[in-house]
Amino acid sequence: LISSVDPKEKLTLPDLGEFYQRRISRSVLVAISEPRMEEILEFAKRQLVNSPVFDKIESGIVLTGGGACLRDVEILAERIFGMPARLATPRLSSDEEINYNNPYGAAVVIGLLKYGFQQRNADECHTGVAGFLAHWLDRAIAVIFNI
Repeated sequence: LISSVDPKEKLTLPDLGEFYQRRISRSVLVAISEPRMEEILEFAKRQLVNSPVFDKIESGIVLTGGGACLRDVEILAERIFGMPARLATPRLSSDEEINYNNPYGAAVVIGLLKYGFQQRNADECHTGVAGFLAHWLDRAIAVIFNI
């Protein structure tokens, strides 16, 4: 948030393909990134408001993914959604947490995998060997991802 940044603070950014680094003001970077995050969160809110689940949200908004790495993003989300927001790391199953340098980065991939397998319709599978393999793969992935 621009309100929490020291205007005198500088960041050192490496130039791609160069041997020197350049310094920029953190406030300049935040002045660019904060409005973009506001746009993303406003878009997400519009999508939720137009869905049947928005009225059922009781405990607040959960943020994950690369954008969750931004400082104070949960404060911005609380302001936009008008409800509590918190950060969370993705889990492959109920007791297995992603453990690497950026645990939020895998959220999109894991979410898309889970969503895709939940949306698969068993009637669309072929019969015979292909159907058996598709059903076996669906079950294996459901067990692995706890879906």
